[in-house]
This record gives sequence, structure tokens and C-alpha cells, in this order.
Amino acid sequence: MQSDMLYSIGTVARLTGINADTLRVWERRYELSSSHRSPSGRRLYRQTDLEHLQIISSLLANGYKIGEIAALPHKTLEAMRSQQTADSSAPNDAKRQHLLVIGEGLVEWVKNNQSSSVQLKLSYVPLELRHVTSDQIHQLGTIDLLAIAVTQPSECGDPMMTELRAVTGSPPTMVCHSSGEPRLNPQNEDFFFVKAPLTTDTFTTAMKYLKVKSELKIVSSNINRLGQPHSRIFSQLGLKVASQAPSNAEFECQSHLAKLIEALSEFETYSSACSVNNWSDAATHACIYSYANQARWLIEKALSTALSAHTVTSGKLIPPTQHQNTP
Repeated sequence: MQSDMLYSIGTVARLTGINADTLRVWERRYELSSSHRSPSGRRLYRQTDLEHLQIISSLLANGYKIGEIAALPHKTLEAMRSQQTADSSAPNDAKRQHLLVIGEGLVEWVKNNQSSSVQLKLSYVPLELRHVTSDQIHQLGTIDLLAIAVTQPSECGDPMMTELRAVTGSPPTMVCHSSGEPRLNPQNEDFFFVKAPLTTDTFTTAMKYLKVKSELKIVSSNINRLGQPHSRIFSQLGLKVASQAPSNAEFECQSHLAKLIEALSEFETYSSACSVNNWSDAATHACIYSYANQARWLIEKALSTALSAHTVTSGKLIPPTQHQNTP
């Protein structure tokens, strides 16, 4: 029966988004412990334990502090989450990403094409960039996305643009220009350049890009939104062989990538073994370990790509697709 199911601490960590090290610290500090222990001493969680921790995880993701809610009864936590769910499902512009549109012609176009921005909260400043003041921006609240009309892309390097982005929190920005000048600073992925006149398809594409960039910024600042931990793709032997795989002067990526993976793997081991003195330390170490884990996995994926042209068998190198433990 489902009520009799027991979960390991690793499974609970994956299902709640709470790092296993953090769960251990919570057990010592807040008595948020598992209900059972295996004969070997491993922590085992019941379904009710899992559900309780899932509620706590949900509340933490919405701004509560563990010290504020750890000792609260289960029914109280359920009521708090129910209220949180009701608030999030209510139709409210504040739940939408906030797009600020600057420039008389651009403002007029967006107003006439509302269907292209139906999922956004919109604010307008129908003025040229040089006439926009900080006070006007501050009155609009938090800005998630920015769309601005300029004459030339090079205006993105002007002090006025720098000041505007600083005032708005440097959100991902669509720059609509009317010149044939190629865009500058292509390495700045927070800018998306489009050429006037706008079309619905162009605007929609730009907004999708900006929204993704905005979400990525949120993800990078929220440990609870990191993906689940990833197992090793390459063994130590696999990395050794990969670093010695055939290459030429123009393509030596696999050797460099293998060294990066070894370094990140060593840091993962070090980070997981760090001692903690309180919940704050545990949360910090959990965050560091999670980012290192994601970085190592991504570099391993890069190495898999670099090696895709080589097939080494007979114990020399297990093809990545056969050695990979995670989807």
C-alpha cells in the first residue's frame, strides 16, 4: 500500500528539491527526521514524511524561512500552502512578466498589436530615450523585460542606455532600430536586436527570447530550481582514454574537457565532505555542491560531443551513451 512505502534520503531529496545534506542538518536542528531506520542505519521516510517535506519545500520557494515553519503542525503548513496556491492561481497582472516599452513609435505598435503580448504586463513610456527620467521608471515597479526603440544599435553603448538598464535592473532588452548598421556587442546575450518595421512574428520571437533569458536569471539565483543531481557519465578510465583520444592541432577539445571534468569531480567530492555547523552553512554548501554538479555534468556532455566522431571499445573507452546513468 502507498501509505506503507518507504523512501531513501536520496529519493526524498529528488522529490522535494531539498539536498540530502540539508535534510540531515534539519534532522539535527529542527527534528525534521525520518520515521524509520533500516537495519544498517539508513534513513527511511514514509509517504507522510515525504508529503510534509514537499509542503515545506514549496513554502521555502515562496519566501518563507525554515526557522519560521519547521516546528509548525502539518495542518497549519497545509493551510499555508493552500492559500499560496489560491493566490498564485488568481488572475493578477503581478503574476505576469512586466514589459516596459520605450519609444513613441514602438509604444504605438505594441498597443495596436496587443495579441502579441497577451501574456505580459505592459507599461509604456512614449518618449525618446534621452527624455526618459529615473522618476518615471521608479513609479512603474519591478521591470522584468525591456523593449526600446533607437535609431542605431550603437546607442546601446551610450551612457543613457547604461543608466536606463541600471535603473530597471538590467533586464533582457529588445532593441528595435531603423538603421542598416550591424548590431554591436554580440557577446551581450541580454540584448536582442530587431530591425524596424516590426512584424508580429519578429516581436513574438524577441519576447520568447527575453522571457527565456529572464527565467534563466531566476533559475541561477534559486537553488530549488536546479535540476536533479547528475551521475557521472565518464569513469576515471574513460576520462584518461578520452584525454588521449586522437586529435590534431586544430581540435584538442577532449583533452582540455577531460581535465576540467577531473577538477570538478574532485571539487564535488570535497564539497560533499565539508563539515557544517548550522543550517546556514548547510544551505550554502548544498548550493555550491549543486552548481558544481551541474557544471561537471554539462562539461561531460560537451566531452561526449567532442568524442562523438571516435569509437573506442574493448575496455579502452566506454561510449558515453552506454556509460551514462542519467537521462
